[in-house]
Amino acid sequence: MSDGALSFYHDRFVRTRISKFSYGIFSNIRFDPADPDHQQRLHNLFTSRDGLKRIKNSFSLILPKVCVFSFVIARC
Repeated sequence: MSDGALSFYHDRFVRTRISKFSYGIFSNIRFDPADPDHQQRLHNLFTSRDGLKRIKNSFSLILPKVCVFSFVIARC
């Protein structure tokens, strides 16, 4: 019998899962001057090759911690 994510997909025995961690990637996001968080990280600001202002080493969230998700919907 499969465990965890494989069982969630294969056996349809698991109906919902709760993430134990936040998942995401580090990326260079576009600078938004109206965002207070971006204002605090001006020391990480740079201009990219395409001429846009970006903030380096920003964490882009894909799945937040303690997000309940099922086959159909996700509730975070």
